[in-house]
Amino acid sequence: MTKVKAVDGRATGWPEKRWMVLQGSTLYSYKDSKSEQDSKAQTLENAICTVPTRANGYQMVPAMQAFAKLHKYPFMLSWPNKSVAYEVVFAASTSADRAAWATAMKDAIMRAKTGAPTCGWLYKEGGRKSGLSMSGWKRRWFALPKGKLTPGSELKYFDSPTSTTPKGAIKLHGSDVFIPKQVRGIKSEYKYNFCVTSEALEKGKATVICTLLAAASVEERNMWVQSLSDAIKPLNLPVVDAGDKHRLPTVSPGTDVGASGLQAGAQTNLEQMKALDRDVLETLRIKQLKSVLEYMGVDYGDAVEKKDLIHKIIEKRSS
Repeated sequence: MTKVKAVDGRATGWPEKRWMVLQGSTLYSYKDSKSEQDSKAQTLENAICTVPTRANGYQMVPAMQAFAKLHKYPFMLSWPNKSVAYEVVFAASTSADRAAWATAMKDAIMRAKTGAPTCGWLYKEGGRKSGLSMSGWKRRWFALPKGKLTPGSELKYFDSPTSTTPKGAIKLHGSDVFIPKQVRGIKSEYKYNFCVTSEALEKGKATVICTLLAAASVEERNMWVQSLSDAIKPLNLPVVDAGDKHRLPTVSPGTDVGASGLQAGAQTNLEQMKALDRDVLETLRIKQLKSVLEYMGVDYGDAVEKKDLIHKIIEKRSS
């Protein structure tokens, strides 16, 4: 798109053609699609997005009028509270492009208000299945599905925001999200990490995949964890019938994204859970296993994989 800064609706410089990327509530501009350095960031917090429409009488400030005379399709970002002292006027090549960008920016502005991202850049550790990482970190564009989620909903990731074919997906039904206390061997640039566990079939056998993700900041990580927790929670209804050892006892979802998977006062459930057979423990979520260890007074330390947590439970029972 083409953009120009404006004050009181009048351009303050020459228009620039830039490659734009929307990440969370921040808009980044690059010289071209291949550039990775020298990006300029523009926050969308407290902004409003104005598009000339029939409803508002196609009202346009002078900078927008100038673009319209060039047969471009203008729209504008402004900050009524003056947290940003200027406006940014954009021009798209088609009305469809303008509509798409305006919709995306309005969604981002709303996400900034609620603090809940539904798409954005994250780093993903490759090949992390059953606790074994076989490749390095990759930057991927993650997107939660829009609208009401269903048991078939997935967290998909792509090469870029414009990619149409996902590189992969994480099933949300039966999944869990938490911030590990410590992960060994993680470089400093990936220190704001969190884990999403999901159910899968491998050679016809049920298994759990632990996908380790990392954000650019602690604030961004916490928002993603909250957003994923809110999406997962209604999909993971607790299983009833606590009297059957081969089914999970009734539990309530917790609010501690770091470890606790049960609400306070569920001691009866935890007592039953700690006595489950190894095969049944395998069906529990990582957050539940950590809750059992905490109930047993065991520090799970840097253990983030299910097999390590189960080993600690069984070791404590036999001691």
